[in-house]
Amino acid sequence: MKELELLEKLQAVELTIADLSARIADIPLRLRQLEQDHEQAAGGLHAAEARLTASDKERRALEGEIADLKAKVSKYQDQSLQVKTNLEYQAIHKEIATAKAQIDAVETQILEHMFESDQLKARVKEERELAARLQAEIEAERKKVEAERRAMEGDLASAGAEREGQARELPPEVLRHYERIRDARGGHALARAEAELCSGCKMRIRPQHLAELKLGSELVQCEHCQRILLWKEPPAGANPSG
Repeated sequence: MKELELLEKLQAVELTIADLSARIADIPLRLRQLEQDHEQAAGGLHAAEARLTASDKERRALEGEIADLKAKVSKYQDQSLQVKTNLEYQAIHKEIATAKAQIDAVETQILEHMFESDQLKARVKEERELAARLQAEIEAERKKVEAERRAMEGDLASAGAEREGQARELPPEVLRHYERIRDARGGHALARAEAELCSGCKMRIRPQHLAELKLGSELVQCEHCQRILLWKEPPAGANPSG
């Protein structure tokens, strides 16, 4: 029956429209994920650069501290030439020893910062290369996604026009009946009769309904899910019941 063929084509194009619409609606999420990937890569670079800046600042502060300590040692050494008692001499040399010990400790910290700085510079270089590589990949993927969007929007417009043409060929009451079932059954108003079962709800079709369906003279609905049933002759030699 012609109406059933039209309904089958209508459902197929509507399912295509639904799939295209869902995929187009998913594109902003895909683009946002790309942005998050870029932000994550940039975040690693910024963190490495910030730590390198902080380490260099701490090293410069320690170098200033050493300069102050060395000035203090020089001052104490000058004073030691002017002391008059052994007690004063011992006190000044104790201060000198303390300052030199502090210098050694600070120099060790400076060496640690220099080592850290070398490591951070290498890390910053790696992070910059990674960020640049990811940015290039993201831009390429963004262009691909945008091209997909344009293609799908074109397909969607074509499918919409096709759907409208098919709908116009159907009697209004048949179209309304189909749309009510479609809306109630998640976009699937039609189901095939397979091995005497409705493919939509998997419930058995009564022999009388099956016979009417095979005749193809009128629309037959599943009495369980109300979907409009489609009949396809089984291949030659196949068991129609199983």
